[in-house]
Amino acid sequence: MQHADLGPRARRPARSDLDAEGGIAVSNDKFKPGSMDWFRQARTPAGAPVPPSVVTTWERYVRAGHQARLRHGTLEILNLVVAAAIPACAAFGVGNKWIVGLGSLAIVLNGCRQLFSWKESWANRKRVVYAIERQVALFCVGAAPYGTTKDAATLVEAVEEICAEHWEEWYARHLAVDGRPRQGGAE
Repeated sequence: MQHADLGPRARRPARSDLDAEGGIAVSNDKFKPGSMDWFRQARTPAGAPVPPSVVTTWERYVRAGHQARLRHGTLEILNLVVAAAIPACAAFGVGNKWIVGLGSLAIVLNGCRQLFSWKESWANRKRVVYAIERQVALFCVGAAPYGTTKDAATLVEAVEEICAEHWEEWYARHLAVDGRPRQGGAE
């Protein structure tokens, strides 16, 4: 086994273990860059795997983050193309109906940006993914609060707490009226 060079953006190795000096040692198994295999195959120093519910939750947030990022990027590109087409159509003498139609489409696209909030969804889901990965990294090396016989249960509780905080923030943002959180009851 060789000593891991963990830079600031490095991911934890798939089969974490402590070497004789107390540092992180990794096996010679190579994973494809950008693959998620390290997470699915992560183990504690005692060899216990990451609980399946944690892996499933992490995968769901990774997928949702990718979808939000793709939707946000697609919407931004469409918005730029439509906005850029308006002065081009005016310069080339295209009919006013086309210019008005493109202007209306630009307004609709900007409204979709506000309505769907895909950029915020992407950022928030990425934050949750990193928080889960941090807990799994601590779990894999047996750092506090892990290192006891109830490691898996502690990890599941930590991940559920991360997800609960995410959804509480989501509800507070999306159910706000006039910038204030909504109070219970029908309006």
